Amino acid sequence: MRLKNLMILGFLLLQLAPGYATDVAVGRLLQGEVLVKTELIDTPFLEISLRESNDSLWSLLPSSSNRKDLKLLVLANRPWKLIIKDADPETSGRLTEWNGQEYTNTQLSNPLTVVGSKRVVLPNLANVPVQTGDPTKPQGQDVRISLEQEVSEVDSPLPHGSIYYIKMSFTLAAE
Repeated sequence: MRLKNLMILGFLLLQLAPGYATDVAVGRLLQGEVLVKTELIDTPFLEISLRESNDSLWSLLPSSSNRKDLKLLVLANRPWKLIIKDADPETSGRLTEWNGQEYTNTQLSNPLTVVGSKRVVLPNLANVPVQTGDPTKPQGQDVRISLEQEVSEVDSPLPHGSIYYIKMSFTLAAE
């Protein structure tokens, strides 16, 4: 009985609310206007990946041009900027001896420089963009940057099993 009363109440509400319900016979098309409101949300899309580097280890020589080229792939649907900085405050922008477990106190005398459309000396605490760009095509855009390291005669070679090491963070952000 209660179900029958609810069905009658529902039928009466449909009849009393013109514009909210319309009688349509089975198999007939509903005609009229339908208002659809939408909002386009512009979601930023920014992605960066290392496409290639010419080798994993970098041999450094005193008093010579020590340069390592990197190719990055940038995908962005808006103007972008690439910020590269030293990710570890312990190294302060300098390649530092790593013995496989921890840093030692031995560092190269000059900080690492990253070159894109601008030259940025690490640690880059001011977050200066190395490269900027416009929105990319759907397949992305190759971006070339270089790492440059000046080595002086006072910088010493490391013992076997140790390497000079630095951890960098790459941040792609909307302009």
